[in-house]
Amino acid sequence: MKNLNVMQAIIIGVSIVAIVVAVVIFSTSTGRSGGSSLGKTVIWGTVPESIFEEVLQKIDNAGDEMSDVTYVEKDPVTFENDLLRSMAEGTAPDIAVLNEKQILTNKNRLQVVPFKSFPLRDYQDLFIEEASLLVTKDGLLGFPFLVDPIVLYYNKDILNDAGYSKPPQTWTEVLAITPTLTQKDTSFNISKSAIALGSFDNISGVKDIFWTLVLQAGNPVIKREVISEEDPEIYTSIFTESLNFTLNPAYAATNFFVQFSNPTKTVYSWNRSLPNSQTAFVSGDLAFYLGKASELDTIKKLNPNLNFDITLVPQSQSSNKKVTYGSMYTLVIPKSAKNIGGATATIGIFTKTSAQNIFAEAMGIASVRKDVLATSNASNPYQVIFNKSAIIAQGILEPDATKMDGIIKELIDTVVSGEYEVSEAIDRADNKIILLLQNESQD
Repeated sequence: MKNLNVMQAIIIGVSIVAIVVAVVIFSTSTGRSGGSSLGKTVIWGTVPESIFEEVLQKIDNAGDEMSDVTYVEKDPVTFENDLLRSMAEGTAPDIAVLNEKQILTNKNRLQVVPFKSFPLRDYQDLFIEEASLLVTKDGLLGFPFLVDPIVLYYNKDILNDAGYSKPPQTWTEVLAITPTLTQKDTSFNISKSAIALGSFDNISGVKDIFWTLVLQAGNPVIKREVISEEDPEIYTSIFTESLNFTLNPAYAATNFFVQFSNPTKTVYSWNRSLPNSQTAFVSGDLAFYLGKASELDTIKKLNPNLNFDITLVPQSQSSNKKVTYGSMYTLVIPKSAKNIGGATATIGIFTKTSAQNIFAEAMGIASVRKDVLATSNASNPYQVIFNKSAIIAQGILEPDATKMDGIIKELIDTVVSGEYEVSEAIDRADNKIILLLQNESQD
């Protein structure tokens, strides 16, 4: 496609629909000259401002002029409320950086990019599989930006001392190695643990870990359905469905997860009285830590002497498809944005190969572009794992992330305590997810 010059961009700015076409042109262009002619583009996100500004400068130095972009760092706790209020008051940013858990809640407030402007085939060829979460029957809710996948951190000293030369690649291997690596007394007090699974409150990123197991078992939890082209699409819960598997995926995942906190099981290795899982790993008391790629620098700083490495999350031995959970940063344009022309131009530049490499390196996570992930930096062994994990990353659209936290916490806690059997706890969780989706559809 041909490059878009400044005058063309201004003319395109007359029509919102036509402006959206610019996303395709900008995403494949070699640069943007005179970016300030499109006016100031305001971006809201939770990424630290220092990192974002550093990246913008590098992009600018690389030839993609970004002088018209203003980034505003928002508090993660209040971000969604701030965004909702700004939309109501007419002060919304031109671009918001949302994660996959915030997409469904804000779906009706976002500018949709029609497929005639950015063909679905091109979109699927360019971005990772998780990007399909942004697809609707009418177009795209936004563009994937970066992905922060869950990986397996492991303590090399603990494995070496126990006679293991490499980390487990499957959950079957995890089950086999856990009794050997976990140290506990006759009263079941754990001093060293193989892996942190089985509770909710003291495991970092526990919901995403749980979702990883559910996704690996074959259940995407939330399904998008199109009844007809005339009717609005709907999102339904399939959490309790068997999906042609012999064992219900949600049941299998829950049953597997909770066994690690059951003192009667040979794999008992965790309980709610232990410290936070990241703290335990950094202290050298946890062999395997399931954490995000973005946690790497934090772990290094907390314990510079920790002898650890990273690998892919263990997989199901019975499945040929590898899966991990990925927190996916997404660039969206609110319907009430004032500078849609500048927003589409900026999104195009941010999703270019050159910018993707700069952002991924600065934030310590992975690109969402398949071509970038296919050319992993072999000199950085950590990035190689991050990129491989990004390729197999999947996510789940949630109707309300905070309330979903409560639903999964209750599911796990009631099974661990024996209050409910696994199947009953899953049914209760599913009913609550259905109610959230119904409330979402009424907004």
